[in-house]
Amino acid sequence: FALIAGLPVQIGLYASILPTIIGCLWGSSAHLITGPTTAVSFLVLAALNQLAEPGSPHYVELAFALSLVVGLIQAGMGIVRLGVFLNFISHSVILGFSAGAAVLIALEQLPNIMGLQVSKKGPAIAMLLNVVGDLNKVHLITLLLGALTIFVIVLLKKLRPAWPGMLIAMIVAGGAVGLFDLSARGVALVGSIPRSLPPFHSPVTVAIENFTDLVPGALTIALLGLVEAVSIAQAIAKQTRQRLNINQEFIGQGFSNIGAAFFSGYPGSGSFIRSAVNFRSGARSPMSGVIAGLTVAVIVLLAAPLAGSLPRATLAGVLLLVAVDMIHIEDIRRVFRSTRNDAAVLTVTFLGTLLMNIEFAVYAGVLLSIGLHLKTASHPRIYSTV
Repeated sequence: FALIAGLPVQIGLYASILPTIIGCLWGSSAHLITGPTTAVSFLVLAALNQLAEPGSPHYVELAFALSLVVGLIQAGMGIVRLGVFLNFISHSVILGFSAGAAVLIALEQLPNIMGLQVSKKGPAIAMLLNVVGDLNKVHLITLLLGALTIFVIVLLKKLRPAWPGMLIAMIVAGGAVGLFDLSARGVALVGSIPRSLPPFHSPVTVAIENFTDLVPGALTIALLGLVEAVSIAQAIAKQTRQRLNINQEFIGQGFSNIGAAFFSGYPGSGSFIRSAVNFRSGARSPMSGVIAGLTVAVIVLLAAPLAGSLPRATLAGVLLLVAVDMIHIEDIRRVFRSTRNDAAVLTVTFLGTLLMNIEFAVYAGVLLSIGLHLKTASHPRIYSTV
């Protein structure tokens, strides 16, 4: 997730410790796990790549500041009880954005899995043309490692779905790098991750200095992040019959992102995969998320150096499969079979994500969703009964 956001790998781990704990303690859902997500990570990149070079120290500082602004917006919305606002936003906005973001993420990872050095600037079609133009420069060993990663994950998902396929695939690829010394043969590695807990860092000064540049992206992340988190919490609550306090969930998400800002993290939201695993594992209370956050902290202290031999092609392979999972085919089919309004919202958001400014695509989807809802509600069907 951190690589999608253009950030060093350890920032993604840091964003999975304290923010997860805070989100569980302050939110209202017993099962929602807060932290980095694909959609929000992609929005972070879109919001910051015009302000600084991804991965640079200034870019990382801006990511902390962005998390602070996002958190203040979300907590503020919860305090003034704007939870009812989400009732007017169709879930089709998330479906359309996720599908569009999946295509863009896949295109961005193609150079990494092929060992190419191509420009990732410009529209999606430009990135694709850059990759096609450099196909003669593909690094074969890198491509084979990426293909091996995908093969192992897909095979285990089919034969042993209960096993952690992505983790096993990364261990296999890292072992191959160490065994055959593939780094000496041109395979790019992730590099070592610091063995330390998230350091405290105040982003207030950077946030104030860059406030006007950060607000547009922060509003988009805050809005989409809340829709994502509440949708996940409601989906699980329907099965557990838990009553949710949406405004409290807003506050929990806001405090989580504020915590990420001060402890070297970046904006996050509710994670569908981690929340689903949490629920299926038998979690009964928010303490499960607290334990999950503490476990990540222990892993960072014990196993972080092992990531030094992890090839970037392996993470690219993992992200390609993550992108595929972001396209919810059955949900999209259901939308197109149900109402024309939802189908229009999904289509506009999807095309806007691919062809326009990403923040504008989200705003367009949200505004269209609200507009069509109000249009329908203002003309109710009335049946005369005698």
